[in-house]
Amino acid sequence: MNISVSNLAMANDEIVNSIQTISAITEEVTAHASNTYDSSEQNKQIVEHINTLVTELNADAEELKSYI
Repeated sequence: MNISVSNLAMANDEIVNSIQTISAITEEVTAHASNTYDSSEQNKQIVEHINTLVTELNADAEELKSYI
């Protein structure tokens, strides 16, 4: 009976260690997902700014065509 209890205790320890590992991995994945989201938002803002600049350049190019 002591062997069974000992085996159960060891199995329980393994389960606890596995849960802690999963928890740590989940925290890392969450942190990376947050960083990825922030980077994506920054990229979106940069693309929107570039789009505005390109629109302005196209308008300037059209205006310059009138002088040709």
